[in-house]
Amino acid sequence: MNLREIVEKYRRINDDLISQLSDPNYFKTVRLDSYGTLAWDNGVDFDPDNLYRMSESQIASF
Repeated sequence: MNLREIVEKYRRINDDLISQLSDPNYFKTVRLDSYGTLAWDNGVDFDPDNLYRMSESQIASF
């Protein structure tokens, strides 16, 4: 799943939290929380169910 479009969208509207993810070094600090959610220490997280739904079209074309 490519999160680039999401991060870029929030960077353009200057969302301080999500736009931090546009820094490749910060992005690499991702971790999985106890629920399997991608999370960063600034409080941003991406729910695995939402990531799956967003990736369904990519999976279908694979």
